[in-house]
Amino acid sequence: MEEKIIAILIALLCPFAVGTQSISEGLTNMESNSFEKTGIFSWNYLPGKEDAALLTDHEITEVYQYFRSSYTDEEVADYLTMMKGSGIDVYILDGEPEWCSRDNRDDMRKVLERMDHYNTLVSEEAAIKGVVFDVEPYLLNNWKDDGDQKIRWLRKNIEALKEENDATIYVCIPYFYDSHGYSEQLEKLVNACDGIFVMNYYRDQEIPHIETETGFAAMYNKRFVNLYELKSHGDNAAEDKVSYYYEGLDKVRKSIESIRSAYPDIRIDMGYHDIKYFKELINQ
Repeated sequence: MEEKIIAILIALLCPFAVGTQSISEGLTNMESNSFEKTGIFSWNYLPGKEDAALLTDHEITEVYQYFRSSYTDEEVADYLTMMKGSGIDVYILDGEPEWCSRDNRDDMRKVLERMDHYNTLVSEEAAIKGVVFDVEPYLLNNWKDDGDQKIRWLRKNIEALKEENDATIYVCIPYFYDSHGYSEQLEKLVNACDGIFVMNYYRDQEIPHIETETGFAAMYNKRFVNLYELKSHGDNAAEDKVSYYYEGLDKVRKSIESIRSAYPDIRIDMGYHDIKYFKELINQ
């Protein structure tokens, strides 16, 4: 499934030469860059104490965690308590491409219900802080036929869930919705959630690719997280335009510094995808 996702993403990517412009006017309500945060995705396992120590050493203060149904309540409670003891906040991570229809709203609701259940197992301080929905409708076969409607239903699902639950809800989006003609639905989606996690997966083109998204985030005072892919998608850096696997973490840090310099009036957090490949790069 992951290979299919990357293949489709690569097919959609192209280096749009969009000039960035200042968005300083009207952004006085945005948070200062002095409070920038760094997070990391964890899909395949519950990180342990050594992992938490590694994340802390690299100033990573958030984990976006997929909770497998096989995890016991005791395992989840121990994990959340351990993470809080390490100074790391946890968000529940989940999503399927199909969750962009009204018929699948219950699937999204169940994620919130699981979060509420897990939070009864631990102290308020150790509780899960919110949800990160990774819903990628462009992976569906009929995306080109009704992409606009799919984004619309994703937004309507989030709006419905926000009416039922006061949980913090973030949504992952690709950088290309605007350039593919979905700017109107993108704006409404940004306004509906508490923040956007932008899969800004085109190396060296990150700054122009998020001009629209940063503008909407600033307009509606939403959190903005710029995501970096760390898994390799080619045999060398020249072939791999998606990730920083061959470039290394120092290049990632230089990239986020450049992005923050290009958009100085909006807080831009960053996230790594994901912990497995982060550890590989640390150990190289």
